[in-house]
Amino acid sequence: MAARFQAIFNEHSQAVITASGESAIPAESLIDVVKSLSDTYGVEIMDSTELAQLNRIVKDAPGLQVTSSQSLQLLQRVRPWESDDPTRRLYSQHEQDSRHEPISEPDRGERHALDDTYYDACVYWKRQASDLRRQLSDAEATADTTIVEYECKVEKLSSKIDELQTELNTTKRQETDLRSREKRNMAQISDLEGEVGRLLHSLDVVRASNASVRKLYQEQCHISGKYRDELLRRDQVISALNEASADTMVPNDAILPPPSLSLQAELALVQVHLDEQTQQNLTLEETIDRMQFETAHATASVTDLSDDVSGNSTAATNRMLCADTIVVNDNEDELVLQTVISKRKERMGMSVSVGMSSISTADDGKPEPEVVWAEQDFSFEEASSKNRVAVPIDPYSGLNGAFSSLSAAHPQLVA
Repeated sequence: MAARFQAIFNEHSQAVITASGESAIPAESLIDVVKSLSDTYGVEIMDSTELAQLNRIVKDAPGLQVTSSQSLQLLQRVRPWESDDPTRRLYSQHEQDSRHEPISEPDRGERHALDDTYYDACVYWKRQASDLRRQLSDAEATADTTIVEYECKVEKLSSKIDELQTELNTTKRQETDLRSREKRNMAQISDLEGEVGRLLHSLDVVRASNASVRKLYQEQCHISGKYRDELLRRDQVISALNEASADTMVPNDAILPPPSLSLQAELALVQVHLDEQTQQNLTLEETIDRMQFETAHATASVTDLSDDVSGNSTAATNRMLCADTIVVNDNEDELVLQTVISKRKERMGMSVSVGMSSISTADDGKPEPEVVWAEQDFSFEEASSKNRVAVPIDPYSGLNGAFSSLSAAHPQLVA
């Protein structure tokens, strides 16, 4: 019967396997197992009173689970049997006979024994329930601790996941920046490579040019060396000729006539004349500049007047600046310096002629300049004529004339 009870217990729908390897079912399902066993053997293993007490005990301990060994021990205490033979009844022969007899009330000893049996069962089940409650509280405490630990781990892992996600996003942004920077660097490297190639080509060209310049420089140095030698040789020849000419010129200096001193005095006088003539030329230039300004003002006035005249009768005024002559004649005691100063200016159809009279030089060497301003006729020309300026002033013309006259008078000095 124990084997059959074990089989029915294991086949129950709510049976589970515990950590010790035994089958366990809820305590309220034990009544169904007992009824199934009674139906299998056709005997009442527990009567209605016992089932009611068992039901009350189970309700006092909700959520209680019992194993197959615990259930079997309970049944043996309530209804012990001698063998597992299904043909034999669970009760003793006396109990079998008493079933056919009229039910009589049990005596006090039998009731006391039955109460002891139920008491022992209640004590056992209560002890089991307290143990299971203690195990349940321990398991719940352990589960709570484990849950708290797992929650802490989950929070740590969540924070770590957030940090890793942030790092991943930062890494992705950095990767994007690095890729764009790499593209820019590659473009710059390509440009630099092209620039380096061009610079290398330019360097080759410069090297070739340097080589050609060095070659030309060496050739020029060689030629300059030849020229230097030639110049040294010619300097030596010239020095020798100068020494020879100095030896031959000493007698000639001795035979120079006394008039050479007068020539030197005349030369100094001519130099003074030249300085004075240069100062007069500067004064003349200032006068001409002033006249240019007046001419420009007059031209502007004429242009305003010509705008009112019809297109067929357009004309402009002209003022001619003719050249006067400054003559200095040399007759024995009088030196005449001939200088021609001519300046022509045309500005907007007007020209003015300015002349200077001759400058005579007396025996005392002091020039007496005389300036005569002569106004020439005015004529009208076209207003569209362009300005032309010609200033043929030669400050050294008087000196050249003096030297010419000196050369003609004293040819031996020039020789």
